[in-house]
Amino acid sequence: MSTQVEIAARLIEAREAKGMSGAQLARELGMSQQKYHPYEHDREMKASMIVKVCAVLECSPSWLLGIKDDGMNLPPESELLKSLKQEFEKLNTKGKKKAVEDVGELVFVPEYRKSAMDAKDSDRRSA
Repeated sequence: MSTQVEIAARLIEAREAKGMSGAQLARELGMSQQKYHPYEHDREMKASMIVKVCAVLECSPSWLLGIKDDGMNLPPESELLKSLKQEFEKLNTKGKKKAVEDVGELVFVPEYRKSAMDAKDSDRRSA
């Protein structure tokens, strides 16, 4: 995993690639610019914030965290992801924020997490 400085640099890169200012991204995330600003410098992000940021900036968490250099964009959409996206688009802003929070929390529930074996199978299928 990258250092916090490297993560911050990737965050800025992704934000600028979307043509957004820090203030615009902060608004999309539902926070003040003052609260967002430290993320671009030295503040660590919780998993739920990483999910939100990546959803807004359309980048993968693995890219943002420097775990896998899979480029800024999310992998090609599977049918399941397409279905999820269609349902997500039916939500208003408040509903979208809640959905992102809920997904961010699901990654901490062992029952819903991919096992190491599932991750390897998924990687093989996408290769």
